[in-house]
Amino acid sequence: MRAIPQPQQEQLLAIARSTSQAALAKLPQPNVSQPTITGEYGGAFVTLYVAGELRGCVGSFATTNDLASTIRDITLCSLEDKRFADHRVSFDDLPNLTIEISVLSPLSPATDSSSIIIGEHGIVVRKGKRQGCFLPKVAVERGWDPEMFLTQVCAMKADLPPKAWLEPDVEIFTFTSQVFSSPKTSDSGNARS
Repeated sequence: MRAIPQPQQEQLLAIARSTSQAALAKLPQPNVSQPTITGEYGGAFVTLYVAGELRGCVGSFATTNDLASTIRDITLCSLEDKRFADHRVSFDDLPNLTIEISVLSPLSPATDSSSIIIGEHGIVVRKGKRQGCFLPKVAVERGWDPEMFLTQVCAMKADLPPKAWLEPDVEIFTFTSQVFSSPKTSDSGNARS
C-alpha cells in the first residue's frame, strides 16, 4: 500500500471534520476540494472519540481509488454507529471531537494464526455471510496474542463460536493500515445555524 503523505492526511481529516460539522448542524454537505491520492487502497475506517471516549467506528473493505469520497461516506456512517445509539456524537461534542482515519491495504489471505503479526496486522474472519474484523491496534490495546485475536473477532464481531477460526470453511484475512488523527479543535462550533 502506498503511504499517504502528511498534506493529504490533513486534507482527508479536514473532509471528515467538515462532514461531521455539517451533518451535526443539519446543514448541506460542503463542497470540499478532493485531494489527489493515487494508489489502490483496501478501504478505510473512521473512528470518532469525544474527550477520549469511543463514540463511533465504521469502515469499509471496498477497494477504492477515491479516498476523499470514501472518507466522507464513512464519516457519516460513523456518526450513526448503531452501537452508540444512546450516546452518539452531538453538535455540542464538536470541540472535543477527535477523528482517527485508518486507510487499509487490500486483504491478504492468511492460513492460520502464525500468519498474524500483532501490532501490524488487522484481521477479518469470514464464514458465509458472517464476517467480523478488528483493526491492528485492538490486539495491542488488549494484550492479545494471535490466537486470542482470532478467537475474539469470531465471538465479538462475526457472531461465530469463539474457535470457529479453526474450521476449514472459515476464511481468515489480514491487512495493514496507515492511521492518522486530528485532535479536538476549538473552532468547530461555527457551523451551527
